[in-house]
Amino acid sequence: MGWTRADAFPSEYLKADDFKPEKGGPQVWTIREMTRKEVLDEATGKEKMKYYLWFEEDKRCLGLNVTNWLLIEAMYGDNLHDEWMGKRVKLYTTKVPFGNGLVDAVRILPPDNAAPVPTEADVIRQTWAKFYVKLTPEQQGRVETILGGKPTSWLAKTGKSIEACIGFVKAALMESDEPKDEIPFD
Repeated sequence: MGWTRADAFPSEYLKADDFKPEKGGPQVWTIREMTRKEVLDEATGKEKMKYYLWFEEDKRCLGLNVTNWLLIEAMYGDNLHDEWMGKRVKLYTTKVPFGNGLVDAVRILPPDNAAPVPTEADVIRQTWAKFYVKLTPEQQGRVETILGGKPTSWLAKTGKSIEACIGFVKAALMESDEPKDEIPFD
């Protein structure tokens, strides 16, 4: 039996070829840890920080780019990467634009049995709910008056973010006769 270049010179990094159909296709793996190290940016000639994901299922790591970082954040939160340890992700190969063409790249999805990635509407509802539940019943009763309707109506009318909406409500409550220590600012 002959050897391949991959046999002769094994890489410490996972690559798109590892998840093509002939190699088993998409696979669900468990995040073991994240590491980082300074590497030389060939374009600028300067050092930059590069992040790597390690998995229980393989001794090689996946170089983590911004796209995959954001996909994991959408699935498991953006508070601390430590919360990602032990979480399952589906790794698959897809074509992505690079230069003037398309290249194979590894991308991340939730496992098939996981909750779907939250939509923008889900994030808005969750952010609003975290704020709203901290209001007193009297303050909650005033919110629709302050906004001229529900938060979604205010967002549609103004084109602003949910954070701006919360800031607007807090400012309006501060101008009222409300006890200032009862207005949630965190």
